[in-house]
Formats: sequence, C-alpha cells, structure tokens
Amino acid sequence: MKSFWGLRQTCTRPLFAVRTITTKPPSFPTIPTCPSPTCSCAPTPEFPKGFEIDHKTNINGLIPTYAQHVLICTGKDDWPSRIEDKNSGDNLAADIRELLGRGGKYNDPFHNISVLNSSFPSSPALKFRPDWQTTSVYLLPQFKYVPFLPRVEFYAVESLVRGFLLPEQLHSMHDGLSPIHRDTMMRQPEWQRMFIGVKDVEDVVVLICGHGGRDQRCGVYGPLLKGEFEKRLPEQGLEVLNGPVEVGEEDWSKVFGWLKALEEGKPDKAKRKPTARVGLISHIGGHKFAGNVIIYLPPGLKTGSGKPHPLSGHGIWYGRVEPRHVEGIVGETIRNGKVIEDFAPRLMRIRPTFSPPRNYRQLHVSIPLHRQRPPPSSRPSQSVYRIAKIDFNTFTNGTNNSIGACAILLMGAFVLLEVAGFLFPEVVGGEFPLVNEKFKPFKIVAREQISPTAFIITVEPKVRPSMMVPYKEILQRILSHGVWSVEVKQPQIQVARDYTPLPPLTKEEEDEMIKKWRLRFLIRQMPKGEVSTYISRLQVGDQIELRGLKQGFDVNTRLGECGSQVLFQAGGTGIASALQVGKVVLDEDNKRRVRITWHNRRLEDCDDGNQITKMLEEMKKRYGAEAFSYVRCVDGQGAIDAPSYDIQNMMTTKAASNSASSEECSYHSQTKLITSTAKDRLRDQNVSDYSVERWLGTSATPCLCPPGKKGKNLIMVSGPDGYVEYFAGKKIWAQGKELQGPVGGEIAKWQKKNKSLAEWLVLKF
Repeated sequence: MKSFWGLRQTCTRPLFAVRTITTKPPSFPTIPTCPSPTCSCAPTPEFPKGFEIDHKTNINGLIPTYAQHVLICTGKDDWPSRIEDKNSGDNLAADIRELLGRGGKYNDPFHNISVLNSSFPSSPALKFRPDWQTTSVYLLPQFKYVPFLPRVEFYAVESLVRGFLLPEQLHSMHDGLSPIHRDTMMRQPEWQRMFIGVKDVEDVVVLICGHGGRDQRCGVYGPLLKGEFEKRLPEQGLEVLNGPVEVGEEDWSKVFGWLKALEEGKPDKAKRKPTARVGLISHIGGHKFAGNVIIYLPPGLKTGSGKPHPLSGHGIWYGRVEPRHVEGIVGETIRNGKVIEDFAPRLMRIRPTFSPPRNYRQLHVSIPLHRQRPPPSSRPSQSVYRIAKIDFNTFTNGTNNSIGACAILLMGAFVLLEVAGFLFPEVVGGEFPLVNEKFKPFKIVAREQISPTAFIITVEPKVRPSMMVPYKEILQRILSHGVWSVEVKQPQIQVARDYTPLPPLTKEEEDEMIKKWRLRFLIRQMPKGEVSTYISRLQVGDQIELRGLKQGFDVNTRLGECGSQVLFQAGGTGIASALQVGKVVLDEDNKRRVRITWHNRRLEDCDDGNQITKMLEEMKKRYGAEAFSYVRCVDGQGAIDAPSYDIQNMMTTKAASNSASSEECSYHSQTKLITSTAKDRLRDQNVSDYSVERWLGTSATPCLCPPGKKGKNLIMVSGPDGYVEYFAGKKIWAQGKELQGPVGGEIAKWQKKNKSLAEWLVLKF
C-alpha cells in the first residue's frame, strides 16, 4: 500500500498531525435567532458602499479573549481615534497601558486586559476632599466599581493594576520564572485598600461601541442603540440609572470607620427593583460587525420569573445588533438568561477556567491557569547510615542481662545523638538564639501583607535554645523592661538595621513567644532601604539572620512613682515601639495613661482593616479608653480619628508636681540625657540565677532622685530620622555612638510656650 507522495506506509499512525474539531453544546441556554420586535423601533441606518455591515462572516468565537475590561468613566460620548493620545498622552488609559501593554512592567501575554473609555460620568468628589482630582473605573467581569482613582500620582495607577488587574493565578508558561518574579506578576489584594469606597456592581451594565472618532459606523449605531436600550429596559421591569454613581457616607464609612453607617431607609437588596446602566464605549474591535454590544449581568441577578439567572456573573458580547433586535435581547438575554447564537462572538465569565483541550470549542472565554506547584519540602535531605545490627538475644543468657541491656541502650543513644547531630546540628546541642556578638539564623514561619508597602513577618530560631540557658527568664525580663530591639542583617552587602518586635497582646501569644522564641516584626519597604528591600523578597521558609538583644529605654523606671502619663509620637513603623511602651507601662500600673499619635503618609497604611490598627483597638479594649487611646493621622488629611484627648491640655497638666528629680540622675535629668544613648540596663529584679546576668549584662545603676520624688511624665518620639528631628530635634553622633542630643523641633517650641513642660522628659528613638 502506498501512502501520500508515493511513500510506503509503514505504520498506522498518520504521517501528518490531524486536528479534529468537535463542537460541544454550551452549558448555558441559547436560542438560535433573535425574536422579531412586537412594536415599532428606530430604523436601521444604511451606509455607503464599502462601509456595509458584514452579515456573512461567522462571528462565533471570532473576538479575542479578554481577562477583564477596564471602563474609564469620562462623561463624554466620543474620543480621539486612539484614546491614549488624548491630552498628549496624559490620561488614565495611557497610564494603564504603559504598565500592562507591550514592554510594560506588568505585561503578561496570557492575561489580556482591554482598557476602554466610556460615557459614564465619574462619581463626584468626597466631601472631605473636594480638591481631589479623581476618575472612576468599572472592572468587568470582576464587577467592581472604583469611584475614586487619584490622578495626581502614577502610584495610584500602579496600585490599581497590582490590586485588581493582575491575574490571581499565572499561566503554566510562567512556571519556570523565579518565585520573586512570579509574585510581581500576580494580583495582591492588599493593594485594594488604597482605594476608598470600592463597590460591587449590582446593575446590569450595557456597553455599546459608539466610537465615531474611530469608525463612523459605530458613531452612527452607538447613539441609536443606546436610546433603544434605554427605552426597552423599563418595559421589562429594569430601572435605567443615569448620572454618576453616588458614593455617600454609608459607603466610605466602612473604610474609615469613624462615621456611623446610615442604615435608616436603606432598601433591601433582595427586594429592590433591578437596575441597569447604558453607556457608550470606545473601540473594541470589529467595526465591520457594528453595533457591538456587551452586556454584563451582575452576580445574584434573577430572571423575570424570580429564578436564579443562568448568566449572572457573565458578560455577553453581541455583534451586528440593530435597533430592531434590542427588544429581543432585553427579553431573552437580560430577563430570561438565553444567549442569542446569531449575535454571540464571545461570552465572558466572572471566574477563570482551565483551558479546554485543543479539539474542544465553546462560546465562553477560557483563561488558562497553572496548577500551583507544591512548596518545597521543609524536610532535610535524607541520608542513609548503616548501623551494625545487634542481637538482643545474645544478652539474655547468664547473669549480666541488666548490664548488657544498659550497654545496648547507651550505645543506641550515643549512635542516635551522633547521627542526629550530624543531620540536624541546629537542634542538638543548641545554644541561646540571640546574643549580642553574633548573628543567628531564624526561619520565617509567616508573612502577612497589611498594606501595599508594609507587611508583618513572624520568625522563630532555627537553633533550639540550650537547656543550659535560662531563655524563658531572659525573655520575660526583656518583655518587662520596656523597649527592646534586634538587628537584622542584609548578608549580600553586609549591613544591618535595628527592628523592634511587636509585643504579644494575649497570654497565648506571650506563651508562644517565650516557648518558641517566636518574634513578629512590622516591615515597610522603602525605595532606597537596603535591608527592608531585602526582607521584602523573603518568603515563608526562608532564612533571616538576627542579632540582639538590644535593650532600650527602661520606661517604668523613668516614669517612677510620680510620672503617670506617656505621650508617644509614632511615625510609620515607629508604632512598634509605641505598642511595646503601652503594654509594659499599663501592665505594671493600669492607672497610668498612654496616648499615641500615629502618623502615616497614606491612608491604606493605617485604615481600619490594618493589622496594626486592630492591635491598637485590642489594647484599647484590654486597658480601657481612659488608660489607652490613640489617634491616626495621614499626610494631607490630618486626623482620621476623633481625638479622645487634647495634646496641649494634657501636656500643660501638672501630673508630676511631686517630682524632685536630681540633675545627677541618669534616668530623670534631661541634661544628662543629651549625652546618653537610647539604652538602659535591666533593673535588678532579685533573680538569683547568675546566668541571666551573664546573657543580659549587669544590673542598672540605681535612680539618684529622693525617695517619694522619683519619676517624670514622658514624651517619646519614634520613627524615621526626619520625623524624629521634626518633633524632638536631631540626634547627634559622638564618641562612636548615637546620642540623644538636645530637645528641639516642635516639642522645643511647646516647651517655650508652656513652662510646665519642663516636667516632661523627652526620649528619642
């Protein structure tokens, strides 16, 4: 038997690959054609020769796959041919495509994002920020509405991309990328908290290509179809909404948490009348198939009969729609959930699905995903050790049975220790996990992103503490001391930076911390920060090197018996020190008062969903609002909490009138504080174990103030160098050490106005 080209067939396998295409019925209801209209409608326009609508080509599956449509609310119904060219390229569409387009920072050829202009108007500015220049954006079929996208800085656009537009899972073609690179290409929901008032889209959204500046056919069809949809939708029981989406106090109070939601008179979502919005959009492809109509049906939508809508959470893309078809589309697709096959080039789903086999063809978009690779095993590499087999029966005869058994047990224990010591040197014969001289390896066991730039890591030592070291007593002493920190090393360039651990707030957290030496750190990645950038690249299971412990101010000794108030000015991650101070002060005497003012550059770094804000609230509940209170402040917005105390009145109150501090006392003399470091020795707590002092150093020198006259109120400032300098004056460098330096900045101005502030001791971190 001869095969093609006269070659002999030597096997039954075809010489050339044959692709068989089969059609599987769609999983959603369909009807073949659009029903005829029952009443008069706008006439179908005629176009000159060469610009006719293509009614011959099969458009099923013809339109490219899109992961999402980004609709920019411009409030206009026509745009330049290329929407990116508006305002000489200074527009939101150009900014988004700069990041996601070819050559962009977040470009992914397997995750196609379509950026469109729409005629929908943007939401009006917020009452408390009327000067904000913002734009509203629809994200479909994610069914999210972002009402306020700041147009002042490019950072907001990148936050939108990272928080909403990147894929939740990557295509399998990206499996070979490094974990760090893969992370930058995947969506990070924590970036969503930057945006105020983000809402779920609950309206039916009808989008019609009306880009007359690109093609006159769409410019003619768009307004005609828009008017027809606005006419037919109310006939089917849908209220057509016009004007901007109003974002009131009941929406953005959920973000800020400082206004009560307006629950009165709010309609029941389950019983409310279905609503729709109809708008024109810019070029979406296929002008020869005008009018192009995309209908997005929100999750939870019901059919006209009250049943679950089979297409809810989907978007249906229709082509070659004429005014006479609108009535049928509204009735069959929007109200009854049936796709009209004649018009359907594409159906877009809210949930991504796995790619179908090559011989499978269907109407809906299939966004390819990859199966997540399992994390690398944390088990050590297995090695085989051959150990001589010992027969216990040889020791059962005679009178030396017990001696032989003991010898066997000792030999076995010795062998096991030797093998374990070789395999796991960090476990057997361990030492103290943190000493002042050497960096020790820790393992990251948890990582939680709490804002676009900040995250919390949890670490525990890879070296188990030796039983010869009283590590529990050491950590308990440190926790009761006041402020303490450790150094984190960047091994690639051999630099280190101090980080303050977050305090445990519950008994369970404290026991876990003491038992496992588990520490938590608040990290903010800074653009030029070598150590913070290095830490930001580390993932769970990675190693990090720490050195410490570094004892800071002994807050309770400085408060003494006469001091009762602490005012803490915390900038950014300086809040970790403030939390430490609040806990140690109020644990010793809950009649004292701690007031914290926390400053941040951006709202998302301190909003209600932030983990640190939750810790502040937990401390407020634990100690009571009278003893512990805080105010959050954001650059350009001021306080976002109603202040529960007046700083000026609090500082002019003579709460330490009985104080008579000695100028020779290293704890309470502001003069001596100028040339001192931010470190106090541990107080003598009558711990008899010598080794505690061996690890933590000798006890501190005693307070030299008269009995009954010891202590002062405290003003404490912690944060970046510029922040500390602004409030309390610059720290100085002398004798190879960083010293406190004289009081300056805003606090010095307060002291000049109020002489009673001389009773307050100013401490800089």
